[in-house]
Amino acid sequence: MVEARGSSYVLGPACTLLGAGRLHASRLRDTALPFAVDIQRADVGDRPLVVSITCCALDEVVIVDRIWTPFVPLNIIVGIGWRFPIDESVSGRSMLSTMSDDAIAALIGIERFERLLPRLSVIRAQDGMEFGSDERHAGVSTMAYPFVGTDGIATGAMVVAGIGLAPELHLESPIARHLVRSAQAVSRLLHAAT
Repeated sequence: MVEARGSSYVLGPACTLLGAGRLHASRLRDTALPFAVDIQRADVGDRPLVVSITCCALDEVVIVDRIWTPFVPLNIIVGIGWRFPIDESVSGRSMLSTMSDDAIAALIGIERFERLLPRLSVIRAQDGMEFGSDERHAGVSTMAYPFVGTDGIATGAMVVAGIGLAPELHLESPIARHLVRSAQAVSRLLHAAT
């Protein structure tokens, strides 16, 4: 599971097998990927946007998969990274909005929860849809909607992010409506599989 590197230890390649096995068992990626591809095809086209599938891993959000066009600058794809504190990302806040206040406070701590509470109220009023701009990278706007389990708690989120998306960061934009429909369909399919 770990290997020595000089005077320290790092996660070894066996951890990749565990992570991949967990991801495969959850069916999240396999279920959501066709919907992500559909959003990419129908709404993104040649625009500099990325469609991502994310999941919650303790108090972080992890990008499970992402699809981008050749028009997305590589520094945005690489520079954004693949994991974030759950309360500091659009997809994470979208997922947190499905949890009880007590569960959120237990997950991220009371201080972070209290800072987040006003924003959570807005996200909850939008049925879990979250929007953000310039959070991880200047000029990049993001929208996310959660996949929810049978208990109503998020298991992941579908995300659209990129350059030029800011005018569409509202519930009535065609891409936001498509994102909501897709994430809700993923939720239904995941429920049917349980």
